[in-house]
This record gives sequence, structure tokens and C-alpha cells, in this order.
Amino acid sequence: MTFWKGQGILALAAGFAGVMVACWILYWVTENKGLALCAGLATAAGLTWSFHKQLERKGPPGTRHVAFFIPLPLWTWVYTGLLAPALAMAAVGWHAQWEESKLPGYTAFKAADDKIDDLKQGKAHGNTLPAEAAAHVFSQTIRMNRAMNKRSGADEMVEPENNGEFLTYCHEAKDFIVFLIHVPELINLKSEQARSALIKDVWNLAVIQARSIDMEGKKTMIVGLRGHSDYMLIIRGRPKQAPIVFNDGRKADLLIPPFAEDQAVPVTPES
Repeated sequence: MTFWKGQGILALAAGFAGVMVACWILYWVTENKGLALCAGLATAAGLTWSFHKQLERKGPPGTRHVAFFIPLPLWTWVYTGLLAPALAMAAVGWHAQWEESKLPGYTAFKAADDKIDDLKQGKAHGNTLPAEAAAHVFSQTIRMNRAMNKRSGADEMVEPENNGEFLTYCHEAKDFIVFLIHVPELINLKSEQARSALIKDVWNLAVIQARSIDMEGKKTMIVGLRGHSDYMLIIRGRPKQAPIVFNDGRKADLLIPPFAEDQAVPVTPES
């Protein structure tokens, strides 16, 4: 059997590039990994078949193009066959999003989360005046701290999104104080050391700012760290206790419920 023949590898590379680009674009829009994978596989199948037909028209009759022992036309069916599990994955994602949307507090959480999507909506927000003030100070301080770490070589971050701003939302509830933080280029923090340093910085600063809201430190604190869309790290604890770090994206049972609690003194828009 032939491992590689003709331009099979080039066609396969084009298909793989299609998968990556389509997945990235659709995940950016939908936040559904399964749906993004479906788009990527469909794009790869289309590109591979198109590449095959072009080679068929231009090349000598009977020329075979093979990659990894598989003739090029069959790669189209490989991608197509993978659509079934990808669709199942998308359905699971849709169901999870639907279940999430029914949780008490989801609407308020989603509105808060949307505010830290990008810098156009501002650097810091809160549901009460003290919470908004805490978010502003936190956002400014954490950026300065991380910039110092970057200059000293202790930070792995590459050229950051949102001009390096840590977009922050602080939610004050009856029993909770929640910080939602959009960390620039969070996905690029690969090492455990870098993530641990970020968690320590974020938690310590959040504890300091929470004192302006809850002087006695009786409320449970929750800090959610997200990249473009996913909350990759969630930290929960009391100010005077060691926090627990969750890295399994438990948004539904950790971040959303506190937003079901209303506050009597919301932030009022400026007149």
C-alpha cells in the first residue's frame, strides 16, 4: 500500500486547514464545540472533494492521489462519516445550553457575561455601586500586576487581546460576591506554574476588593476566569480560607446561581 502518492498530502493539509478555520470561526459565534466541529468537517469534506476534482481535470488520466494509505476521494467520506458523532456532540451542547438557560439567575448572568466580551463595552461593571467600584479597582490593579510579571519574565502571555485589559464584572448578592473576569489570552497560559501564579494574583486582589463590599468577610466569594467564551477556571471560597479551584467549566452550578439573588441598590445609569 502507498503511504503518500501525488498531491494527496497537500489536499489533506488543505482539508485540515479548513477544519481549523471553520471550527474557530463557528465556535467564536456559537460557543458550541460540536457545531463548530460539524462546520469544520463539512468544510474539510468540501475542500478535499474540490481539490480532488481539480487534480482529476488537470492531471494525467488515471493518476491516484493518496495520503496515509487512503485515496483522496475516500478522505471526503472519512470527513463526512465523522459528521455523525460531531452532530451528536452538538446536540449535547445544545441541550446543555438549553438546560442552563432555564436556571434561576441565567438571564442576569448572561447579561453580566456579555458585558465583558470585549473592550468596547468598558473595562469594569457591577450590579451595585460598590460592586462597580470594586470591579474598576480590580481591573486596573490586576493589569498592572500582570504587566510587571510580563516584564520580569514571570508571565507567559503573548500579545494580549483587548489591549491587555482584564475586563471585569462584580456581582454583589445576599450571600455571595462574584467576580467575572475576561483574562487576555488565557488559553495561552499553558504551564501549571503560570496558571497558579494567575490564580494567586486574581484571588488575593479579589479578596481585597471584596472587603469594600463585605467588611466582615461573611459572604462566599466566587471568581470566574474566562478566555474568549469558556470559563476555564473557577475559584470559590471565603476571604480567610484557602479557596477551591475548579477547572472543569462548572458554570451552571457555581457561577449562575448567585445571580438569582436580587440587590436593592442597583447601579443606575447616568442622567
